[in-house]
Amino acid sequence: MEVTEGNVTTFYSVPISRAEMFISDDDLIFVKRVPILYRTLSRPWLTEYLTKNTSRPYWSEVFMNVYGDYAINFVCPIFLNDSVAQWRNTSLYAPLDDRPFIQIDQLYGLVGVQFTVSYLTSFLRNITNGRPEQTFIMNKKGQILGHSSRMYANENNIARSILDNGLLRNDSGSFRYNHELMVTTARIYDDYGLDWAVVVVSMEKSFVAEMLTSGVVAFVLFILQLMVQPFIVFIILHYISHNLYSIVRNMTKFLSLQGLEPKDEHKESKSFLTEIYEMNHTLNTLRNGLASLSKYVPHIFQKRLSRTHSVPEDITKVGMKPRNMTVMFCGIVGFTEIAETANHVVFLNVVSEFFETVCRIAETHNGVVDKIIEGSVMVLFNEDHHEVCACRAALDILESLSEFEMKWKECNFPKLQVTFGINSGEMLCGCMGSNNRLSFTAIGDNVNIASRLQHLARTYSCSIFIGENTFEALSTRGNEFLCFFVDFIRLKGKKHPTSVYCLRKFETDASEVEHKISSDLDLAKQYILQGEFFHVRQVCEKLVTLDGTCTITCRLQQRSLELIAKVEHCGMARSRQFLSSDCISYPSTLSQ
Repeated sequence: MEVTEGNVTTFYSVPISRAEMFISDDDLIFVKRVPILYRTLSRPWLTEYLTKNTSRPYWSEVFMNVYGDYAINFVCPIFLNDSVAQWRNTSLYAPLDDRPFIQIDQLYGLVGVQFTVSYLTSFLRNITNGRPEQTFIMNKKGQILGHSSRMYANENNIARSILDNGLLRNDSGSFRYNHELMVTTARIYDDYGLDWAVVVVSMEKSFVAEMLTSGVVAFVLFILQLMVQPFIVFIILHYISHNLYSIVRNMTKFLSLQGLEPKDEHKESKSFLTEIYEMNHTLNTLRNGLASLSKYVPHIFQKRLSRTHSVPEDITKVGMKPRNMTVMFCGIVGFTEIAETANHVVFLNVVSEFFETVCRIAETHNGVVDKIIEGSVMVLFNEDHHEVCACRAALDILESLSEFEMKWKECNFPKLQVTFGINSGEMLCGCMGSNNRLSFTAIGDNVNIASRLQHLARTYSCSIFIGENTFEALSTRGNEFLCFFVDFIRLKGKKHPTSVYCLRKFETDASEVEHKISSDLDLAKQYILQGEFFHVRQVCEKLVTLDGTCTITCRLQQRSLELIAKVEHCGMARSRQFLSSDCISYPSTLSQ
């Protein structure tokens, strides 16, 4: 520690243990005492303090130090509290606050940190090395504290112009000097009286003069840059707009539930822009997720969403409405037994291929796959001429499955027997379930009839059974399909029998024998309605002779014999018309 009193400076040392604590005179260790050749109180920055009489730190004015250099001091006065003289146990040093009056006997000392102005010149020259600007620092009195060079004009004249224009009152400003120099100022100030300004002087040149002084090479480079830069900007903007257009296009497809096919990861669009890349990656993830979820949503819902771009309320709330529709059940005979005995891997492959074929063809004919349960597929048809669509779908499925029989046979898989039950009429259709889990389906008497027909077809070794409502709708549409009358059958859970028909094939694919069988079976139907059971037997005997492999004619012949025996046993002496009506509704008719 250095303490100057008068013209003598005394040096003290302080123990390290007390270096960061308040110290007293007893803690000081005397080192040496040196006389000085100047009076301490005559220093300019001390003289300036005596005129200020302040307790706040401040920056002194520029002065010449003992070494002959211009300098500036940051002065921090230290005062004692009034109670210090009495050595009370309170704060030793007075706070640095603005007081209206300071007692000089309370001044403990001044701490001054001196900065040589010449270092500002070195600093400016280092940071502006090689630059064409002229830079200097001035204070509010116009004194030059440091400068980089005197390239264009004298700093004193420029400083005088700055003071005359009042530029130091603003944080920054600029003006022209001598019509060819551009002068820019930036103010530097703080709360302790520092008020400087950094001044930058540069030569103001016209475009032509700049080009002539820069040379031909710079001019050529400028022209090339002028031509290439718009092209590069165009390429970048086109690249960005292309990616954004692709995102908008994908979002538009998502609104209509289109383009949901999952993309391979190596085919994902790349972009050097992080935001666009993340958007593309998120869209691809969304596409894959929607593609997976769409498998659980009937395609009819997807069509409605694509047309409206909104979610209709009738497919998001529990509720059903009566509609005239056609329902088709398609199932594998003996599904449970096959699942238990067949090889699991082969069974899974065959069944998956079967369901894939059924669902694909059904949707091709405007069908909606309702559910898949125990080897059976339930399909709903609600478009125009839905009866025809269902029958076409059933025949196409049978034709497609025949193509896979050889393939399945090579895997030692048993031949599948597939049966269909189709019925039309009014049924309740809509969403069932809870608010958290909905299922689109159809219920009603006509749905149950279709299910019974699908199981009944197994007992006749036939493929497609259709109900009376479906047959009547097909009859009004023309002769597109060839159908065989099966019988009047009282289905399980029904009080009265219903007429059942077997859909054989398309009319154009039928042979003359099949047309003959169809017409004769229609004749047998009329005989049954009239009670002419002997004629029914005669017709069936002829059909069996014509084609003994037809199970329908064989079963109907057996039925005619049972009806004849029943009539003879009961001894009913009634008209044939009345007898026919009684026998049709008689409990002895076949139940399923």
